[in-house]
Amino acid sequence: MRILKTVIAALVAATLATTALGGEIYGISAEDMDFYRGDIYLRQWQVSKARIEVDKMLEKSPDELRAKLLDGRVKFFEGRFDEALETLEKAGDRGTFRDLVKTTRDITRKMMSRASDNFEVYWDSPRDEVLAGAALEALEAGRTILAEKLGFAPEGVVRVEIYSSVEDFTAVSTLTLEEVETSGTIGLCKFNRLMITSPRATLWGYRWRDTLNHEY
Repeated sequence: MRILKTVIAALVAATLATTALGGEIYGISAEDMDFYRGDIYLRQWQVSKARIEVDKMLEKSPDELRAKLLDGRVKFFEGRFDEALETLEKAGDRGTFRDLVKTTRDITRKMMSRASDNFEVYWDSPRDEVLAGAALEALEAGRTILAEKLGFAPEGVVRVEIYSSVEDFTAVSTLTLEEVETSGTIGLCKFNRLMITSPRATLWGYRWRDTLNHEY
């Protein structure tokens, strides 16, 4: 596993180095390289590194459209939904990604949360508050075991969201209701966070703590 991690890290470094070399060869500006690196990091969910590149772009050219749009995307992956939406709207984004950010913001804006050292669980229905402590306990235990087996754990605090209805879960997942119902999807790891439907929203409930650790 350590060998695999080393190979992956080397490939990422080589990709970035090759991109930088290509910039020198083809006359791509330093601002372009900052954008490309930030975009690559975000696609790899290396959000803290993407944030560094975005901040560099904004410091050099605070009014550059690409910098603003990438900033909005990074804020979304950081769980800063209000700020992400504001940033994208100021940049003139009226596309499907902006619509997803707005939907996510609207559904999650009244959520409450409870945190442990490495996870923060959010829920909207007061009836789901009882799940928070058990979710944090299960996730922390899973993180410890997986870190021992894989030699790796995600940096920062992982955001976890519990949705009180299938409709809300579907709306933030980018899946259709038909796709969710057909596949039986009950949880997702997407956009740098974990999302599940509350067991209250299903007929017989389900092994939701197993699902959380599966998605993790």
